[in-house]
Amino acid sequence: VQRVDDASDHTYGSRRMKRALNCLGYPVSRNKARNL
Repeated sequence: VQRVDDASDHTYGSRRMKRALNCLGYPVSRNKARNL
């Protein structure tokens, strides 16, 4: 999660964070991505 956030320069919202984590093989919901 920290690497995805750093790579995006802290500009990813919950929808983009969810999509990025799912592509990396971490199945999370949008609410879970928001809370991370």
